[in-house]
Amino acid sequence: MKKDLIFPIIIAVAVLVVIGVFVGIIKAKNTPPTDNTMIFFYGDTCPHCQLVEEFFAENNVTEKIEFEQLEVYNSVANAKTMADRAAKCGLSKEQLGVPLLWTGSECFGGDVDIINYFKEKLGL
Repeated sequence: MKKDLIFPIIIAVAVLVVIGVFVGIIKAKNTPPTDNTMIFFYGDTCPHCQLVEEFFAENNVTEKIEFEQLEVYNSVANAKTMADRAAKCGLSKEQLGVPLLWTGSECFGGDVDIINYFKEKLGL
């Protein structure tokens, strides 16, 4: 009789492990970035954001420097995160726009300033 229970127990444990892994992944994706996480905020139709993204691609920036990229036009949560970080830099809602880079302690706005920030970090 004990042999009959081993297989169902193994299956049940495996299912619980798989469920636990998926719950952990979902929670990690829904966790807002910490204050010291570098974040590039952009809009999906923003031409200045596109210039920064082209610079990222041409210089393999995402492979060399760790940071998050959050699209704000289609995500209320991402827009709120951007407003929170901008407020830490003393920017009002009227001054908000994309592209915006939060370095973990300061903000850079506009394609030129953001590209120059990364050029300096990469020694270009």
